[in-house]
Amino acid sequence: MQVELVNGIIQLQLSHPREMELLNTAARELAARLAGEALENRNYHMGTKPTPGRGYDDRLTMRLGFSATTCYEYLRLDPKRGGLAGRQVGTKWLVTEEAVRDFEGRKTKQAA
Repeated sequence: MQVELVNGIIQLQLSHPREMELLNTAARELAARLAGEALENRNYHMGTKPTPGRGYDDRLTMRLGFSATTCYEYLRLDPKRGGLAGRQVGTKWLVTEEAVRDFEGRKTKQAA
């Protein structure tokens, strides 16, 4: 494989068909890792409208598929008793993706 930088563009000249397979595999793995990191950094709120420019719907009701009343009930309940861990900032609730996954994992175990 030869690698050249021409006008700010990387050009690859492959010498074996297997090299393309390896490059595709590496690209897929990198894309999956980056997507996973982006997902882990998501936060959700109890508002009625999604935050513009987020690239995802950051409303907790949409993420969980529950009504606002049900979400508030789980937020008020201690996570050790089956509630959802969140942080109240003034009158707003903020919940991380990690907290949502922990909550969903506990709900799945309770149902089993």
